[in-house]
Amino acid sequence: MTAARWPQAPHRGPATREPGAPARAAARLGPALALVIGVEHARAAEPVRLRYEAPAECPSESSFTERVRQRTAHLELASPSDLARSFTVTLHVDTGGVVGRVDFVDRDGVPVSRVVRGESCDEVASGLALVTALALDAVPTETHPEPPPLEPSPALAKPPQPEVPPPQQERPVTRSAAASTRAATAGFGAGFVGWAGPQGGLTLDAFLAASFRPEGPSLRLSAWHWRASAEDGGREAVFRGWGGRLEGCPWVFVRDWLFAEPCLGTNLGLFRAEGVKSPALPQPETSNLFWRDVLLVGRLGARLGRFVVVEAQGELELPLFRHRFGFDDPSGAPLGTVFEVPAVSGGAELHLGVRFP
Repeated sequence: MTAARWPQAPHRGPATREPGAPARAAARLGPALALVIGVEHARAAEPVRLRYEAPAECPSESSFTERVRQRTAHLELASPSDLARSFTVTLHVDTGGVVGRVDFVDRDGVPVSRVVRGESCDEVASGLALVTALALDAVPTETHPEPPPLEPSPALAKPPQPEVPPPQQERPVTRSAAASTRAATAGFGAGFVGWAGPQGGLTLDAFLAASFRPEGPSLRLSAWHWRASAEDGGREAVFRGWGGRLEGCPWVFVRDWLFAEPCLGTNLGLFRAEGVKSPALPQPETSNLFWRDVLLVGRLGARLGRFVVVEAQGELELPLFRHRFGFDDPSGAPLGTVFEVPAVSGGAELHLGVRFP
């Protein structure tokens, strides 16, 4: 009896496979594929929008963008129509140096702000470019572990500094800046005053002026002396005055090295009239009066360098009293008026001063 044989499949190579081989192959390729996918994700360029604000003496926007490109290969500037993340970079110069700040939203949607302080704009701009490049190279936490906090380079490392207000906010004026706007001027002058005698007289004065701001107001204190004389029928009289002046100038108009200021002032002092002994006036007399008036002053000046000041001024004077001076005959009868204090008079003076500090 012949045994029946079942038909067999033709031989096409090794038919035996080790159980679980496909799973182990996938396990060996998985980490490599994940690494490739992760690297591609980290290196993918994302369109971003840079907003850059800095003083004129700092690097320009194009220079800052180039510094970011030198530190990362993942910078792609977005077009105006693209929906992209924004990096806002600002630089601010103050008395302590330069402060820079970059604000952005990271890939996880968390607002981030970094501040860098340095001695120069160039130094701070390079530090902000590094911070921006590191932010562009970062990847979401779902793909890679959270990166360590961004740190500036050792050359830019500074102690933590308080954030400064945005440039558009007015900074408080420091004591040194306020002091630099104040100035004082001391000097002396000479001129002519019409109220010192019948034909006017010569005057000398010394002054000290203080201005609180370049555009005013200012105050001036002066000490003065004037002298005049008069002659009538062989008789001579001398008029002298000593006193002080106080002026207030509400505004100062400055243009380059020239300045002008209107002022209101007052003179207070002693006015003396005395006769000169002569055969025609054997018994001269002396009169002393308290002088007081109101002055309108217009002053034009020039600053020669940093310290020297030259001034020319005109004055309109209104006395606050009236008085007449004259000679008497031997019997005491008046011979006429030699000088009468005018109701309105004028004068002009020149001054040379030194400005400090």
